[in-house]
Amino acid sequence: MEDTDLKEFLTKIGIWVFIVVVFGGLMTLILINKFGVKEIDINKEIDKKNNLLVLVVNEKTKKINNYKEVLNNSGMNYKIVYKDRERYFDDFLRKVDLEETDIIEPTIIYIEKGKVSAILVDMKKTNDLEEFLEYNTQIEEG
Repeated sequence: MEDTDLKEFLTKIGIWVFIVVVFGGLMTLILINKFGVKEIDINKEIDKKNNLLVLVVNEKTKKINNYKEVLNNSGMNYKIVYKDRERYFDDFLRKVDLEETDIIEPTIIYIEKGKVSAILVDMKKTNDLEEFLEYNTQIEEG
């Protein structure tokens, strides 16, 4: 009878240890991810000093797929940053030396050799983006 009680006790302790380890590990990962030092991918791209287009949008931005299509057709390297979803958006702004008030979604930023070369704020139509790309592509080639 005592062996059965001991086995049940050890089983319960094993289960509790497993639960504490799993949930403790998950909480640790969440806290490290939330508060840890982590640089966003776009800042790493900027550090490479390659030419880059950054489309800044938010969840409510209309025509995102149209903008993506234009960017895909341009053949240029681009990233999309969701201003309202990106936890490290302020780090990105510091990296490109812009203020949050400089951005009205949708905004396209042309980064050349790690520095902002051109910016188009509050695009109304995909035609605006096409003209922006055409002008900046000519500068890049010329």
